[in-house]
Amino acid sequence: MSAALDPGPWIFSAFLALGVLVLVLVLATVMVWTLGSSRSARLMRRRRTWEEAVLGFYAMEDRAERQRAAGDLAAALTAQDRESFAVFIMEYLVELQGEDADRLRELLRFMEFEHHAAELLHSRSSWKRAVAARLLGEMPSPRTRDLLLVAARDGDPAVSFAAALGLLKRREPGMAVTVYDALEDREDWTPGQIKELLIQGGTPLAAHLHARLGRPGLSEARTKIIIDLLGHLRYLPAAAAMISLLRGHPSPETRISLLRALGRLEAIESLPDVLADLRHPDWVVRSQAALALGRLGDPAAVSALFVALNDGSYWVRYNAAIALSRLGRPGQKVLLGVARSGGTVATLAQEVLMGRGAA
Repeated sequence: MSAALDPGPWIFSAFLALGVLVLVLVLATVMVWTLGSSRSARLMRRRRTWEEAVLGFYAMEDRAERQRAAGDLAAALTAQDRESFAVFIMEYLVELQGEDADRLRELLRFMEFEHHAAELLHSRSSWKRAVAARLLGEMPSPRTRDLLLVAARDGDPAVSFAAALGLLKRREPGMAVTVYDALEDREDWTPGQIKELLIQGGTPLAAHLHARLGRPGLSEARTKIIIDLLGHLRYLPAAAAMISLLRGHPSPETRISLLRALGRLEAIESLPDVLADLRHPDWVVRSQAALALGRLGDPAAVSALFVALNDGSYWVRYNAAIALSRLGRPGQKVLLGVARSGGTVATLAQEVLMGRGAA
């Protein structure tokens, strides 16, 4: 029989190989971290340089001088820096308005960023295409309008959203309706993005959305967003359609949006339907009904709100007290009587009265 092999050298070799592998991984991690830190430090230095250049551009009174300064800044940017500079400018544009924002847009025009952004729209990187769409949205011209209309149909939601937002910022007659019609069935935007676009469309879009409210085939999510927007815009002609939807036994979520919107509209004709929802089995619906009654401002709701002060849900009781405090002397008189009666509800009534400055 042959002698058994000694496992010692094999184990040593395995541990040695493992140690070398760990060392290589540690060195690679350090190198990546160092490279990332170096790039971050370089970008911070560049951003400080750009801030000084932009502030200097703002201080120049002569247009020709500003144009020369913008040309010098454009020439100093490397190809890798152009996207970072675009993001840098967009961060400022989010905060600025009026003449200050217009001066930054002038800088972009002088630096010929429209041409650069148009090229970026063909990039394989969705991040670069989104940056390009945001830039084009800040540079209104017939060419950028056409480019944005194409970008609004991009397969990536971030790109299409940036393009649609840029189109709406142009405030061109009919643009809000054009964008909404073209992108109505888009399903990859978040509700927050859709709402932002609709708010940006503003009042010109309200009548268009009103016509679609209750239309067969409209998803519940899109219906809620339209209801919320019409309430936000206080578009009173939509009140009748909202009352009709409220009577059609919608889901609790849609019902909540309807109650909130009707309250904002101060649609007094919805009073009987809103009063009925104070008895809804869902406490969130009852809570929103109470708030809506306070906004409607009709003292006829005082008795129902008095009963709601004893609801099993704290938020229904609280919103009922808030609503009573908003219904003038009749509501405040009832609330003051409750505050003097003692007990948990009395404490709540006292807090609401003190918060509204009533004695």
